[in-house]
Amino acid sequence: MWFWSGQTVGEDEIVDVKAYNRANGIMWIVFSLLMWFSTFLAFSSMKLAGMVMLVGCILCVPILPFVYSRIYKRYRKHE
Repeated sequence: MWFWSGQTVGEDEIVDVKAYNRANGIMWIVFSLLMWFSTFLAFSSMKLAGMVMLVGCILCVPILPFVYSRIYKRYRKHE
């Protein structure tokens, strides 16, 4: 699994591929919790759900590349 579109990360670049993929998966699951929360919130208030989604995306989307870079640095092979 990798973060950037068009970029590939080979197995030879990563020390522990399974742990690297798990860390990426956790990153995306945590980000998706915002979407799920907004979905259920929409049943009671569509306007509030939209605001939560907007604010959450504005705050979270810039953080994702930073988190991914930390994951990549943690699991890449140091030569």
